[in-house]
Amino acid sequence: MVLLFKEEALRAWTSDDWELINFLLKEKNLGFEALAAVIEEWATIQPLLALYKKDGANRPIAAIKPILLNWKTTKPWIKLAEEQKFSFDDTMVLLFKEDRLRLEDTGIDSIQNFLRYKNVSEPLSIESLELYYSCSSGNVEKVKYLCSLESNNKPDSKAVCEALIGAALDGKLEIVQCLCSLESNNKPDSEAVREALIGAAVYDKLEIVQYLCSLESNNKPDSKAISEALKRTHLNWDIIQFLSGLKSDNKPNSDAMSDTLRKAAVYDKLEIVQYLCSLESNNKPDSEAVREALIGAASRGKLKIVQYLCSLESNNKPDSKAISEALKRTHLNWDIIQFLSGLKSDNKPNSEAVREALIGAALDGKLEIVQCLCSLESNNKPDSEAVREALIGAAVYDKLEIVQYLCSLESNNKPDSKAISEALKRTHLNWDIIQFLSGLKSDNKPNSEKRARAVCAIN
Repeated sequence: MVLLFKEEALRAWTSDDWELINFLLKEKNLGFEALAAVIEEWATIQPLLALYKKDGANRPIAAIKPILLNWKTTKPWIKLAEEQKFSFDDTMVLLFKEDRLRLEDTGIDSIQNFLRYKNVSEPLSIESLELYYSCSSGNVEKVKYLCSLESNNKPDSKAVCEALIGAALDGKLEIVQCLCSLESNNKPDSEAVREALIGAAVYDKLEIVQYLCSLESNNKPDSKAISEALKRTHLNWDIIQFLSGLKSDNKPNSDAMSDTLRKAAVYDKLEIVQYLCSLESNNKPDSEAVREALIGAASRGKLKIVQYLCSLESNNKPDSKAISEALKRTHLNWDIIQFLSGLKSDNKPNSEAVREALIGAALDGKLEIVQCLCSLESNNKPDSEAVREALIGAAVYDKLEIVQYLCSLESNNKPDSKAISEALKRTHLNWDIIQFLSGLKSDNKPNSEKRARAVCAIN
């Protein structure tokens, strides 16, 4: 049957103008009104086939898309495959992507018929596509049927692997169990199981994670896969507890445990931090991980995490160097500075860290912190040089209360006359600070030359 479209009809067809095509077909009385409805009769497929063959590969699928999307069952395609052996792989993929043709709507019998009639010389990917969609919808019976096919129609290993990953992310436990229990040569490989495990961990699918880790076959996830899953989980307590508690040959490595500890500390997950640090296995977080976790917690103001990590008694407790770095990195958080600087064990901060904290607090006008640090009785309290720098910085930044407090110190680290003079010299003509410093009468009063210069500058 030959279809003689007029020039305007061909233009309309190519441009996907379905309304114009419908109008022309009816007006010209060409006998193809059925194209405007659901096309299921073989007689209406022949013109489409003829037109498609006429232009061959040069005609894009998009040109016939308006008609294709009107088919809602597999019947025309089965007939097409049976009588013409016409390849339509790309068309089928198009319809699946448009979600307009779904074999699951017609049941297993229709799938069986379709597989029987399809063009064997040019295998379609329809089984693989249908397996994926069946897994997504949780249709266990259809998954079992597709995976049990013995002919070359069965989904290949790639399709099974993709289906497994999709089912794992969706939390379809029964589907995952079905696919992983396959004994044929298309069962999911270890890489697919690894990706499924990581995806399940990321999307908080605890049951999937537990099942995949329990596999005993040669595709069970190894230590590397378990470690990656532990790193990628979004601090889900149940999943972290399960993965970190594994004791077989696929337990997570220390790097994954350390990474998890660091994240838990930064995000203030005290329960997770306590659990990881209490593990007795040989992959518990090492001292370096505890150090980084402590610094991260201090910089984010997580007091409870800082207190817990500093209380550790095991061989991975933070040392003085770690405590000092944490004190330096805290952003003038009063509670954390007070806690860290008050430590008196062998992991107390060193004088350099206390010095930096004092200077930072002075420049920022944090009087309470300055008072706390200067009143320390330990041998790492700020020395006179640290007090001198803090005083000068406070004078430069117009922090009168800090200047007054530092000058009132009575201990052996109080600022001397030289420090007072330098502070007076460096202040930016702040009347209150100049008046205070130049009015000092004790042994730490500024020298007359600096005082005279300050007064002259004001005048």
